[in-house]
Amino acid sequence: VGVLGVLGGGVLGALFQLFRLMAARKAPEIRKACAFNIPAVAMVMGSDRFSAEMRQTLLALGCDQIIPIRRTISAGLHEVLAVLGKAHSGLLRDSFLRLLQDSPEVSEPMINNLGQCLQTFNMGLDDVASFESALIDCNDKLVQSRDWRLHRSLVWQFQFIHKFTSVSFIMEKLLPLMFELLHGNVCFILSLFSSKLKPNSLNHTQKKYVMPVKEAAVKSMCSIVYCGVKTLQKRREVCDKMKDEFYRGTSYSERLTFLNICQEMSTTFCRRFFKDVFW
Repeated sequence: VGVLGVLGGGVLGALFQLFRLMAARKAPEIRKACAFNIPAVAMVMGSDRFSAEMRQTLLALGCDQIIPIRRTISAGLHEVLAVLGKAHSGLLRDSFLRLLQDSPEVSEPMINNLGQCLQTFNMGLDDVASFESALIDCNDKLVQSRDWRLHRSLVWQFQFIHKFTSVSFIMEKLLPLMFELLHGNVCFILSLFSSKLKPNSLNHTQKKYVMPVKEAAVKSMCSIVYCGVKTLQKRREVCDKMKDEFYRGTSYSERLTFLNICQEMSTTFCRRFFKDVFW
């Protein structure tokens, strides 16, 4: 950023033109270096000039065939969006959604900065619907992967995204997903061994109990009920469902999950609500 006071506008323009040419080179190492420096270029150019002159370069790098290049763009996109602000961030909405639905290797750094990215968008109805679809698709990809750590990171982010989604999505999609995760029905495909398994035993082997994912789901579930479910009646209905499925569960793991829910709910809600609902 300090070069703004040293170099003239003509020199900077020539450097930006050179950067665009290098970002289109065939050598993957050069394109990856350009992807790494995109946030710095955005800071130097400013939101107006970057949107007009460098947006197509970022979009091209975000669609690159080389995974490490797309991952690098994913890792720095939240910084670019912060520079662009709400006035121009919508120009990168499609790129954001595409990277979120990319392979786990690409989406990982973006997932860790999901809240920062969402804060920069002006979310209209179409934007909200597209994001909700991309979020579910991202979760499905992580469930099918063997990377439970990244899946935990995504589930942990669920507690912060209620303000960017619709009430119907929370009630019809997000909360049922939380209940599924709390039951431990997280399916990790064992691709290396599935060909050796008998068909009738494959379904059992595909499902694996992953405690860190469930712990993140407990935290996100309680936060969603507190912040995303606005009416007292709906909150009670969700809590009654928790009691029915976990307090009265047939396995010790379900009852243990209920104790974890109670512990988290007691710190999230007031004592009166907790006593009325769970006592």
